[in-house]
Amino acid sequence: MRLSISSLVLLAIALNTDAAPPTPLDERHPIIGTWIYTMADGSCSETYHMHQNGTSFVTSGEEVSESNFEISDTPSENGFYKWLDVIAKDNGKDDCTGSIM
Repeated sequence: MRLSISSLVLLAIALNTDAAPPTPLDERHPIIGTWIYTMADGSCSETYHMHQNGTSFVTSGEEVSESNFEISDTPSENGFYKWLDVIAKDNGKDDCTGSIM
């Protein structure tokens, strides 16, 4: 099953400045790895490094952030994963959309 990073981004259900401890994933979880999303006009890319230990490192435009996340082991019957992402660190600069996490 291929995951689309844009679908995963839409499933992030919470962002918070208080970092929760990371939750390790099964080593075979499909989110683990490096995901790159490029804006439709090619103007900017986001790179997500999703680690088995439940942490991520993300670059988006000028922004660099780290987070702790939880994601369900399996997708729902509709093919979506429940994903909770909590920002642990952020450099406070603009991401590809001009926003700051």
